[in-house]
Amino acid sequence: MIQVTTTIDDGYTVYKFEANNTEYEVLTDDGKTYQVWSNRKGCAGRTPPTCYDSLSDMAKRSKALANLATLIEA
Repeated sequence: MIQVTTTIDDGYTVYKFEANNTEYEVLTDDGKTYQVWSNRKGCAGRTPPTCYDSLSDMAKRSKALANLATLIEA
């Protein structure tokens, strides 16, 4: 089970959690499009964000993001 921290920052809803040795930060300002930032622990740097047009598109990326999409929908 993942533990998600949800905050509001500059008009964005921000979801932060860790799964499979990776830290995720998911941002949305309208509840329709999602920016996913990920950072694998032990690796230098952060990957550029990936943007998704819907929760279902985001859920297809990985099991961890599918679990987050389920939590957001609930």
